[in-house]
Amino acid sequence: MKKGLPSLSIFYSFLSIAVIPFFFSLALVCKDSMEMGCTAGSTPQPTVTLREIKRIQTGIPLQAIAISPAGDRLAYAVEGEIAVLELETFNPVWKNEYHYPINDLAFSPHGDWLASAADDGLVTIWDVKSGKRRHLLSGLSQWATSVAFSASGDYLAAGSFKTIKIWETTTWKPVAQLQAHQSYIWGLDFDRNGSNLLASASTDQTVNVWQIEKSNENPEKISLKLFSTLRAPTYWVRSAAFAADQAVLAAGSADGKLYIWDLHRNDLITTLSGHTSYIWKVAFSSQANSLISGSEDGKVVFWEWKQGVQRYSLQENTAVVSVAVARNGYLAAALRDGTIILFKENISG
Repeated sequence: MKKGLPSLSIFYSFLSIAVIPFFFSLALVCKDSMEMGCTAGSTPQPTVTLREIKRIQTGIPLQAIAISPAGDRLAYAVEGEIAVLELETFNPVWKNEYHYPINDLAFSPHGDWLASAADDGLVTIWDVKSGKRRHLLSGLSQWATSVAFSASGDYLAAGSFKTIKIWETTTWKPVAQLQAHQSYIWGLDFDRNGSNLLASASTDQTVNVWQIEKSNENPEKISLKLFSTLRAPTYWVRSAAFAADQAVLAAGSADGKLYIWDLHRNDLITTLSGHTSYIWKVAFSSQANSLISGSEDGKVVFWEWKQGVQRYSLQENTAVVSVAVARNGYLAAALRDGTIILFKENISG
């Protein structure tokens, strides 16, 4: 059973977070050219729609999925197993047993490593080509709930109960550890433009943004300074993701709505309605004005968020527990019944 699901008597709330590039960070209506992301006389953006390509049935409830940055590999975790497939063909590359639930997966920027975070408190580094275990990283007090590589690939961060731990990926020695939240940290992501920011999403109802700096006291260590705290309107925050800039934040909530925020000003830009239950995951596609969301209501929605319209909606009979994207326009959705759905963006205009 997926951890964090509500019982019949208790309703939990979930958010999934994604940050989109500055050059696409428009409100639905720009009041003047001085607003963040608004440019007088700006040209219309192309229309992006979604096309389903194929499905694969794993036969086992899915726990996590990830797509490699180049869009040539898809990793998934089910109970007792972790596997990597060729993305276009779904042909297996390798498959390994893993005897603890895996909560999160992340490819390194160069695509050679796959990191998994599991309930045994370990982060495993896998060779993407061979499936061999290259490193086992320990030191987390409880479950390893989230994992993320920095944009350069120099650092790997893992989240657990209250704690973030970071390793340097040349030696795999720990370089930082801190108490970052008051509960489990279910989402981690580094920014992609070299600003050395790390976002952490927790069930304590907050998303914290951390500035990473070299330690003045020890050159082999780094320090994390709190850059910003964003408070969710409801309880559990499940994931966080940066794109090219840290200007705008999209959050999917337990009320089935998507909230678009100005990260610097903490202002709500717009609200999108399209789900009837809490949203497990939100991610921005390769076209950053497009947004995909997956929900407990069994629906995958592909949004043109600036226009506030749904370009694509797919209703399934089971929850959509995760979504993942790649730079080349591939997107994937993971269903609780073990189905993986592969999509491709269509761009026109």
